[in-house]
Amino acid sequence: MGIRVDKEAIINQAILSSNEDKLNLEYQQKIINEEVPFTLGGGIGQSRLCMFFLNKLHVGEVQSSYWDESTREFFLSKGITLLQNYICLFFMFLLFNYILYYFIY
Repeated sequence: MGIRVDKEAIINQAILSSNEDKLNLEYQQKIINEEVPFTLGGGIGQSRLCMFFLNKLHVGEVQSSYWDESTREFFLSKGITLLQNYICLFFMFLLFNYILYYFIY
């Protein structure tokens, strides 16, 4: 998923991967000192989170892509509308900002 680690997780991961020296880096220090909020990453994790909140069955309902005609027709026959680029970008922007607002405030 794309959810960032907390203080305990980042320290454990550094120890397990023998990368304790990375704990001195600025961003890692901000996590350890709890100076930054948890955030959502991009990619498939964000889309899966949107699928969960919106109760969707297919990633194409929340993530735009190129869908050939036969794929679009197949899913449409099952009651699933796959998003095209122009629809999804605006929708994802709104939903992502709503989720961030919900978790931060």
